[in-house]
Amino acid sequence: MIDLDALRIKNAKLRDSIGFEWQTECRAARRAGLPTPKRSVVEARLRHNTYVPNPTRRDNPLYHAWQQMHQRCYNPENQAFKNYGGRGIMVAPPWHSFAVFEEDMGERPKGKTLDRKDNNGNYCKSNCRWASHGQQARNRRSNVLITIGDEAMCVADWAERTGLNPQTIYSRLNAGWVPAAAVLSRGGPRPDLPHNPRSPIDITIGGATRNVAQWCKTNGVPVGTAYARIRRGWDPKRAVTTPV
Repeated sequence: MIDLDALRIKNAKLRDSIGFEWQTECRAARRAGLPTPKRSVVEARLRHNTYVPNPTRRDNPLYHAWQQMHQRCYNPENQAFKNYGGRGIMVAPPWHSFAVFEEDMGERPKGKTLDRKDNNGNYCKSNCRWASHGQQARNRRSNVLITIGDEAMCVADWAERTGLNPQTIYSRLNAGWVPAAAVLSRGGPRPDLPHNPRSPIDITIGGATRNVAQWCKTNGVPVGTAYARIRRGWDPKRAVTTPV
């Protein structure tokens, strides 16, 4: 006996997958100035191709990488769209088919993700590889070089040497830490600030130098709040000028 409920669920999931790929191909075609494909053509190809979307395929890490690649490039609602589709990054037309993507890239190695060698280039066979998180960190557009002594390296390389998480170093830099302290500190108070949280700290803003308490009085910021911010890694200037 045929399980009609299971068949309906299977067909619904197939229709969703066909709709996703058809919309993806239409968006790509419009961006490239090409005629958009008919849904019936895409549906026929998917139904009779070696690749037929199904729930088990969706659990495949390779399928997930392929789907997320399209989401980053063509879905404005995706939080990463601004860094991909918003910058004009596209997926090469052959890779709109999962079967071609699978043939070109092979199985996704454990612990690695899809990476573009040229961050300004599109997703295609010649520009993509499976890379570790460290390799991707070295390849990011926002990468910065930190010089300590006579040695200059990117954040990922310093993190690998010191055993710190790269994100920890980036967070410290964004909070105003001195680069050497952001890389070498193993935790505890900021080494580039007095260890006593209430020790006087002279801050120069606009050519005027005052201590924390004086700046707090001028800007209406509670002294305790300013010192708490500094202990959390805020830049002292920002700590005494940001309204509560």
